[in-house]
Amino acid sequence: MDSSELIPIQRLVIAQSNPRARRVLDTEFPADVADLANSNRCFNCGELLVWEPTPPPSSRRWLFCTQHCQQQAKYVRYFRSTAKDGRQTDPGVLYELKIKRAHVLNGGYPADERRLSPETRAFVVKRDAGQCVECGGQGTEIDHLEPLDGPALNAPANLQLLCKDCHWNKTARNLVPVSPADTAAHATLARLAARCDAVTPLSFADDQERWETWRPKLTSYRRARYLS
Repeated sequence: MDSSELIPIQRLVIAQSNPRARRVLDTEFPADVADLANSNRCFNCGELLVWEPTPPPSSRRWLFCTQHCQQQAKYVRYFRSTAKDGRQTDPGVLYELKIKRAHVLNGGYPADERRLSPETRAFVVKRDAGQCVECGGQGTEIDHLEPLDGPALNAPANLQLLCKDCHWNKTARNLVPVSPADTAAHATLARLAARCDAVTPLSFADDQERWETWRPKLTSYRRARYLS
């Protein structure tokens, strides 16, 4: 990229006591990315992000308003990248697309709520002797038995060790087809299809290459702006 295409993002404050914050706030972005960085809006839906009264606990929240928005953009990027490099003939990729799409239609996968501590993971692996409880093969993934609320969700009693294939099969069994009467779901599918099939990305968050290049700097920049 020619350096003439880059513009310095304006400093929010005259002086910063933190040298690292000064460097972050002096980051140079392409003009369109600079506008997005300064907008404080969700990179998926465009809604204004609210970070009060405290900064968000997840780095995702500097860029997206919800996990659902993050996962919509992630699905579009995955679809476009696998279509571009020809991987959509791979059954595993097709399965991943199906699961990601299903989660988007159901309001998003609750990744934050289902995140397990290393201690809990180690306990479940040891308890299940490293074996898939379905087929007896090598267990590689921890599965939630039921979508419970509160602490019970990630309690060991609600967890089991599965191999990848058994985990996939269980997830596939639980998928519910979209009803023809579900107009909201069909509208979401139509919006996703338009973004996935566009010749050029319809939004910055849909562009895999540019997103991976600038996402870390955008996260650091928005955090530095807020904490200034």
